[in-house]
Amino acid sequence: MSNIHVSDNDVEDMIIGVMWNTGSDSSALQQIDVDGDVITKKSTAWFDRHPVWGGMKRCTLTVDGVPTFGSNARGDGLTLDGTAGQVMVRVPRYYIKSEKSGNYIKWWVSPFPYPGFEVHPAFKQRGGTERAQLYVGAYAGGLAVNSSGTLYMLSATGKQPWTGTAMGKLPFGNGVTEIAAGDEVVGTTSGNTCIVVAVHKASGDWGTNAAGFLYVKYPGADWINWTNSEDIQVGGATRAATTGTGEALRLTRQDAETYCNNIGSTRWGCENIWTLDALTMLYLIEYANWNSQSTSVGIGRGVVDGTSGTGFAGENNGAHDADTNIGTNGTGTGTGTDGRTPIVYRGIENLWGNVNRFIIGIDVLDDAYRVLKRDGTGTPKCPMDEGHYESSIAAPVQYADPANPDGYAKDILYEDLSKYLILPNLGGGSDSTYLCDQTYWHKAGQTNIWLAGGFWGKTTYAGVGYRVASNVALTSVRTCGCRVEFL
Repeated sequence: MSNIHVSDNDVEDMIIGVMWNTGSDSSALQQIDVDGDVITKKSTAWFDRHPVWGGMKRCTLTVDGVPTFGSNARGDGLTLDGTAGQVMVRVPRYYIKSEKSGNYIKWWVSPFPYPGFEVHPAFKQRGGTERAQLYVGAYAGGLAVNSSGTLYMLSATGKQPWTGTAMGKLPFGNGVTEIAAGDEVVGTTSGNTCIVVAVHKASGDWGTNAAGFLYVKYPGADWINWTNSEDIQVGGATRAATTGTGEALRLTRQDAETYCNNIGSTRWGCENIWTLDALTMLYLIEYANWNSQSTSVGIGRGVVDGTSGTGFAGENNGAHDADTNIGTNGTGTGTGTDGRTPIVYRGIENLWGNVNRFIIGIDVLDDAYRVLKRDGTGTPKCPMDEGHYESSIAAPVQYADPANPDGYAKDILYEDLSKYLILPNLGGGSDSTYLCDQTYWHKAGQTNIWLAGGFWGKTTYAGVGYRVASNVALTSVRTCGCRVEFL
């Protein structure tokens, strides 16, 4: 509980919610006051002054969770390339309440304790301790390696999001001249050309016999193994030689969690289901419309109109001047064409679009959703162990072509466990009605994982309500990455 004394009237003035008529095909929501009465939609400036929305700011975060803030929510004055720490967005703790009556669902957010409200479960995760804030990556996680050779996720501008099979590992020896991140390396035998993302020198010294691993991203189609003992050149000059064949790096949901843990502790991890929908709720209350891709009632399409391509075909973090083109409140888009440029919501780039995000802390089975315990004492894992989750009463919707194909969602599962979550449970919508976003249903007989956001080729399918429940734990594909969180 907060020990800040605020008068009841002041608290009530800062409580704001949203009401959704699930019986209407309109994507519009209505903002409501503390009593549930419809109010005139609040301005962006009002939200900028609010303790929760206005408190969402970019920062750099040390391994131990010490933040450094810039001069505004956009992060002006910060070093965003990762050299000063993980680039994160602080989300202040908030209290939440929800009710359902007939076709109407209401959600409220309060910055302070208030009768009938509870701390959002997102702020209790990763240890069961109530936190004054949580931090989420300002960007999708990218590959990094520390001095001991341990791989970890890095939220930073300029990084290519780490997705399955889009990064490779190449052993090298005989290092005579240093190879650095950003170098284009060429194999003289295989003809492979790759861009170096990170270098781990495990032994020896540059200039004579440095040895270790190059971590690379590569253009073109699938990974083609380098051959053993071929020269590695940069700019036509030999820098080292391979000491084995290259390999593609997978990235499953559990891999993502592990690489995020490797930042420093299990307080670091892959974005969990409660964090995802704590952010979704803030967006929905502020914009009061499901149609997040609309430029009139939302922010924009996001990076969703690219071709499927081969390899990683999305955009690097911070592309199209997204770091500087957004407003000082951290919201806006990059420059360029809508559908090809990042969207940013209060410092969080690509809340939808560019890459599908692995969401941990939710498993989808035939009989129930298993959701990370609301009190925060469960351990995020893929899949979760017994005793670490709560189960829904209702069963997830199952895919059945043609009887129940994947499609745009029009309603969500609402029960005690899921009243603060967005779990689509009915199809039949469109890209401009109901939730406006695509859902991929659970596959019978499988334990499925959860994905959110949509990737670079998802067009109108993507958005703040886009959800996928049809992949399995070992899924490792070029379209799926993750966002880092810290509590």
